[in-house]
Amino acid sequence: MAKRKNHKRSKGSWTTQSQDGNLQSSAVEEAPDTLQASPTASNYHDTSENSQLSSNAPPLQESGTSIANETDAPSAIDSLSLSNVATISASGADTDSLLARYQGQGPALRFWVKKQKLYFRHENSPLVDIELVRDWGFDEEELNEAYADLYRIFRVRREPWHKIKAIPWLPISASDFIRRNRLPKVRAYMSERLQVMRDMERAEIFRCLFPEIGWSEERMGVLDQQLVLRNSGYAETPMSELRSRRRARRSDASDFEAEENSFWAQLNRPYLETRYEPHSNGTFPLRYWFDASYYKDGGPVIVLQSGETDGTGRLPFLQKGIVHQLAQATNGIGVILEHRYYGTSFPTPDLSTPNLRFLTTEQALADMAYFAQNVVFEGLEDKNLKAPETAYFGYGGSYAGAFVAFLRVQYPDLYYGTISSSGVTEAIWDFWEYYEPVRKYGPPDCIDKHTKLINVADNILRNNTKYTSQLKSAFGLEGITYDDDFAQVLSYPIGGWQGRNWDPAVNDPSFYEYCGNISSPAPINNATANTTSTVQALLSAGGYDSTLTTPMLNFINYIKQNYVLPVLDSNKTLDQAYSTHNQTFYDQDDLSQDWRSWPYQYCTQWGYLQTGSGVPQDRLPLVSRLLTLEYNSIICRDAFNITTPPDTEAINKYGGFDIAYDRLAIVDGEQDPWREASPHSTLARNRTSTQERPFLLIEGAVHHWDENGLFANETTAELPPEPVREVQRQEVEFVKAWLEEFNAQKESREGKRVSERELVVSVDVGL
Repeated sequence: MAKRKNHKRSKGSWTTQSQDGNLQSSAVEEAPDTLQASPTASNYHDTSENSQLSSNAPPLQESGTSIANETDAPSAIDSLSLSNVATISASGADTDSLLARYQGQGPALRFWVKKQKLYFRHENSPLVDIELVRDWGFDEEELNEAYADLYRIFRVRREPWHKIKAIPWLPISASDFIRRNRLPKVRAYMSERLQVMRDMERAEIFRCLFPEIGWSEERMGVLDQQLVLRNSGYAETPMSELRSRRRARRSDASDFEAEENSFWAQLNRPYLETRYEPHSNGTFPLRYWFDASYYKDGGPVIVLQSGETDGTGRLPFLQKGIVHQLAQATNGIGVILEHRYYGTSFPTPDLSTPNLRFLTTEQALADMAYFAQNVVFEGLEDKNLKAPETAYFGYGGSYAGAFVAFLRVQYPDLYYGTISSSGVTEAIWDFWEYYEPVRKYGPPDCIDKHTKLINVADNILRNNTKYTSQLKSAFGLEGITYDDDFAQVLSYPIGGWQGRNWDPAVNDPSFYEYCGNISSPAPINNATANTTSTVQALLSAGGYDSTLTTPMLNFINYIKQNYVLPVLDSNKTLDQAYSTHNQTFYDQDDLSQDWRSWPYQYCTQWGYLQTGSGVPQDRLPLVSRLLTLEYNSIICRDAFNITTPPDTEAINKYGGFDIAYDRLAIVDGEQDPWREASPHSTLARNRTSTQERPFLLIEGAVHHWDENGLFANETTAELPPEPVREVQRQEVEFVKAWLEEFNAQKESREGKRVSERELVVSVDVGL
């Protein structure tokens, strides 16, 4: 087996710069709250005459090794400017020593600031996910100055609690934990661990954080006295040298590291479009991560577009899944590229409607094209890995799947091929068809009972309103003011269909849990005679007989257990949790309101409002008919003042259902609720799959099931399922074939250029 070159997995962020008053400035002295993505360390490498460590602070020695100059550490930092911190520290040497000790740890150390407290954690600490808190008691101005220094050097962002999922040190598993609405439990855990840290003596804390050093009391004293940073103190080793030493080889899955990198994106391209006025020539930070572990000369760059989410959620695909598989098979570089206005890649200081005007698919497509033309990968600076000299392939799922399909059509000279997985290439305003695959492929008994139960509620809410209050009370939802909000909650359980996945680690089992409840022949919980009588009265009011009594009792129980009790436990009201009629909420537009990004996109261009009212009258809908376009577009009107349907032609101009291009692969799931917005829709034309234009449907699959994967030791005879294995095998094969085509064309072009040069020489000689 050929030996892999040792390259570091890396991630990146870009620095903002703009001449538009509405945009961010690249100056680090700006108020920390306006800074969104960390600059790369190279942007702030100090070359001043004060760029050396103070002579008054000789390094701590251990066995002849200088701790302060521990430049062989793979994550050593290049520079450290903490002058403001040093001058305002109330605890003097203790605080300075602590920070000084960290200078050899670099990116492994995570800092952030909250309410005049500095939080920090070393990622190699045996005390996983613990913050050590130091309350220095500065005033707000001093805090901001200190934070600016930390931001400059340690790539820190200020993160409020509700943005905790974006904190760099939070592992994927914990991020998933938080996304499952268990943030209060995470907070409680952190508070408990913080108390443990507060109760520890300083020496104990150091021993826990840095177990590799023998922390005797004498050594603690030496650290305090000798590693005190003075004003304008810096680490001695230039960043360029440190970077050259930070090459990490994958030994196994556990030491996988994806470090954030930075790249400059232009805020505004097609200047002629009036919707982007006032125009700006500013730039902004767009994050990306890459893995060059398998790279060999001539290998491609495989870019996964992260789509409408924080890019960190896609990082597992560098480890396992389709990007990893393609990179390994082609000796390529795997990349995760974050989409503008998601994660931390915000180009504007807030998310007000005027500042969202640059959030369009065409602008984001230009970002991905610009990336391919300009990126320089750390550790591979001596190689030309830009398009079109290097083969670039794109991959995306769902919105990102449509995105990379458009990318192939719009920028065919830069991206030699793309794979659109579950790509929603047809923008649709009223997308009532979303639930139709659930009707077709779901358990028949469950679907029959569910549609009837929804119909009971609809009949009462629309035609027999005197029972509305009794209906809400039966579900424990009497605290919901609006009937359409109530109907929305009753429709939630069926939405679990999309979350199904072949991988148990990411599968959402809620759909089948719900079906198991309403299909049970007996009540899940013992029902009182009074409850049974109430349910039968409601069934009669809704036009059904008592044969639905048990399904209705279990439906009520499921809603209470999963949607009512969790809200009551959180001390919120039901309206606060579930109401779409909430102008106060929609008026919020600071950067912490990152929920605004995708609704702005679907309100302006994409649509996909999943209604019950649009379902033809010849069938019962799977969601309430109270879920109308009017109701689902409240967010468009109240959050963005958009009162007209989206400009779907801005999306469908790329090809819609019938989009096609050489080396554009279309891959969809047979049971995907988004299938009717894809080229595998029943409204699209039939196609034959070829190597140049693959057209694949994964049997039994839901939403981009080809994207994720397993480690070798996790694979079983059943996992991944054979249809997924087969499609991933085909994807590897046709991408390898595409790469061969690219290399052959490149050799032909180079040969032609050599021939032309020889001809010129011969003509010159003849003259």
